[in-house]
Amino acid sequence: MALLEKHDCKDVLGIYHCGDWKMVNSIVMDSFDLVEVRWQRNDSHIVAWENPINYRFYAVCPFKGIVLRYQPYDYAMGVKSVHLSHTSYFVAVGSFDEKIRLLNAKTWKLIS
Repeated sequence: MALLEKHDCKDVLGIYHCGDWKMVNSIVMDSFDLVEVRWQRNDSHIVAWENPINYRFYAVCPFKGIVLRYQPYDYAMGVKSVHLSHTSYFVAVGSFDEKIRLLNAKTWKLIS
């Protein structure tokens, strides 16, 4: 289970084992205000994003920490929606600038 928490005014992503509900990892995020997290279907990564005012999208390995911090622009509305592919190969990020950014979910590089 992935749980967003606030500790000392910082966003923290807590990773818990559901069998005994013990914390597996705690990752301090370099964010302002994360609003949502989702597991990839193959459980290899977690994606998270900021509130609509800040455009920041993160890919997090549950054991290694942040592997991607994506911020294509500043000072404008940001992430509108996120969709993870069924194959865990792609992530589509819809934005308020009316663009969809497609990321490779294996290399975490921008495709289009």
